[in-house]
Formats: sequence, C-alpha cells, structure tokens
Amino acid sequence: MKEQSNEKKSIPYAVAFLLILVILIKNLINHSFTLIQLSNDLFLWSLPFLIIGGFLWVFSS
Repeated sequence: MKEQSNEKKSIPYAVAFLLILVILIKNLINHSFTLIQLSNDLFLWSLPFLIIGGFLWVFSS
C-alpha cells in the first residue's frame, strides 16, 4: 500500500521534469537559449497547471 502512494507522489515530479526537458529541447532547436526566454517559457507552460491546481485547492477545502 505504501508503494502505491509513493508512485502517485512521483507523477507530478515526472511531469515537471518532462516539461522542463521539452522546453530546454525546444529552446535549443530554436536557438533561443537565454535565461529570459527559459524563464518566460517555463512560466507560460506551467501557468495552466498553476491555475487548475489553484482551483482544485480552493474547491477541495
């Protein structure tokens, strides 16, 4: 039972790691590998997750 909860907890970390990896690869391909561009892309790609997570957090309490 404890192993299943650890697997469920690792899913968000895997999604975040894949998202960061995709953004890094995209910026390398587009030759736009700057800190500002990385910051903008990471924020914009994670914004939907932040909004949905905020709604889930508010409505669950």
